[in-house]
Amino acid sequence: MKRLRALAFLAITAAAHAATPPAETFTFKRVGPLEIKADVWRPAAAHRGPRPVAVCLHGGSLINSGREKFATHPFTPAFLGAGWVVVSLDYRLAPESKLAAIVADVEDGFRWVREEGPRLFAADPARTVAVGSSAGGYLALVTGHRVSPRPLAIIAEMSYGDLIGEWQRRVSIHPPHHADSNLSEADAWRQVAGPPIANARERQGDGGAFNDFIRRTAAWPRAISGWDPRTEAERYEPYLPLRNVSASFPPTFLLHGAADTDVPPEQPRAMAAEFARHGVEHRLVLVPGAEHGFRGADPARVAAARHEAVAFALQQSERRAAPPTPSSAPRPVTFTYKQAGPLAIKADVHPVPHARGSRPVVVWIHGGALINGSRERDFRTEQGGWLWRLHERHGVVLVSIDYRLAPETPLPAVADDVADAMRWVREQGPRLFQADPAHIAAVGTSAGGYLALTTGHRVTPRPAAIVSFWGYGDLTGPWYAEPSPHERHRRVTPTAAEAWRQVSGPPIANARDRAGNGGLFYNYCRQHGLWPWAVSGWNPWREPENFFPFMPVKNVSRDFPPTLLVHGATDTDVPHEQSELMAAEFRRHGVPHRFVSVGAAEHGLAGAPPPAIENAYHEAGEFLVAHLVTRPAR
Repeated sequence: MKRLRALAFLAITAAAHAATPPAETFTFKRVGPLEIKADVWRPAAAHRGPRPVAVCLHGGSLINSGREKFATHPFTPAFLGAGWVVVSLDYRLAPESKLAAIVADVEDGFRWVREEGPRLFAADPARTVAVGSSAGGYLALVTGHRVSPRPLAIIAEMSYGDLIGEWQRRVSIHPPHHADSNLSEADAWRQVAGPPIANARERQGDGGAFNDFIRRTAAWPRAISGWDPRTEAERYEPYLPLRNVSASFPPTFLLHGAADTDVPPEQPRAMAAEFARHGVEHRLVLVPGAEHGFRGADPARVAAARHEAVAFALQQSERRAAPPTPSSAPRPVTFTYKQAGPLAIKADVHPVPHARGSRPVVVWIHGGALINGSRERDFRTEQGGWLWRLHERHGVVLVSIDYRLAPETPLPAVADDVADAMRWVREQGPRLFQADPAHIAAVGTSAGGYLALTTGHRVTPRPAAIVSFWGYGDLTGPWYAEPSPHERHRRVTPTAAEAWRQVSGPPIANARDRAGNGGLFYNYCRQHGLWPWAVSGWNPWREPENFFPFMPVKNVSRDFPPTLLVHGATDTDVPHEQSELMAAEFRRHGVPHRFVSVGAAEHGLAGAPPPAIENAYHEAGEFLVAHLVTRPAR
């Protein structure tokens, strides 16, 4: 920790003497004609490889300011100096847009960083922290219970966890809110009468004057949400960090002015009390004599507190850093394992350097609902880190495969690609990378977990072992064949024409090669219960028998390979019941198996306490050591 504090001190000291370099600007979301943008700063060229990311959220009462605020904030050069990427997000502003839309933009911004950041700016999606000031601090706290997977840590300065408490329902005591006391209600609302905006620079009126008016008239909660806090308090509940703290909330650093009259210090104290009650790692620093924005405080005290905040984030990042590849290991070797017309279907192989004799192999199958993803997905992130331990400590060859994606290619061909990849490893692997054909395991997440399970009854000879993370054995049940009730599938609502336009190109075997947005298409399928038909071409109600050869739950026998199932108990994408059904079939047929159920975990184990996540991956590693590395071939 001393080294991290020193690094933070040096970074912020350097920040005081260095201007932030120009940012790259991206559009991360479109809402009708409105583009919602992010500014991205990369660290110096000397920092190579995937980098941790500080996602910054500006303040302004949810009404004012914009992403450019962090161009001059000391946190930006501090994180850059520590080798991090810094991303500053815009979001739609109130009152032209309301609270639910604002939070949705923040959720989508984090999703964009996680999904597109590795390609666009070398982001490490497993090491992302939320940073915010004032209203941005509130939004940073919101990510602790609404973003999936949750940030690694949160830094919230001048923040609040409550929107409808007495401090917002009473007339503001903050002197600046009373500087222009003559603005009428009509004049105030005239300032914000235009179309939706995602940056205060786009507003014709004076959002600051509007904010002063609603704060001195105790109208802020209703203005930013559209709900009356006295009669509709329950509608605020999902947006109140104070009411949504749990043991899985990210470690949080709270920094506040002890004399703040805009956001009272009772707000971070209340959050700290909730963190203490639930056992959440946290730190609360109150700067003596500091008003909102730390006005009136000793600058050295503020700088020291920010040193601590950055060190806090660096510490969390180092704890989560994925194991690196061995320094002596060669770069991955890419092979084309199958040709389907003009389409080359590829695999990345990480051989064991200087190996003598044949080596066991893990074939990694990526997720993405059979629609998205690529052989690079998850492999070098938190989800793939445990595999590197197998590689380093037990000499396991790692093979990550692409396969053709739906709906451009239907399900039977997708399953055939996976079977052909397993055959290629078995037949060509001994010559190409010292593979032991009798010791091959299939491992995957989500749709990759499903495809790993299909190898247990569609591949001959069968794998030595299977690990399915949050996978499924059924394709025609209501969970997929009926409209999803879950909010995660309704954040965007494309029309049928918009959805199908995303996937109207030629066959692909890697989502990076698709011109459209496969995620948009997937959400459309889930909203309308169309996924089984979209990926196969068959109607699950009229032609269920067509699916049966591709459903592991209907094809378990006593010859099925030893299998480990890992699933989050509160998964709203792939129900926990899917792994329960597979485990029941394994018990019925006497198949060796283990079922690791992770409580309070969403899809991908999002929201679970870090020790529970680490334990699940540890179980997977131990299972493969037992059934792949040390056990004789069956």
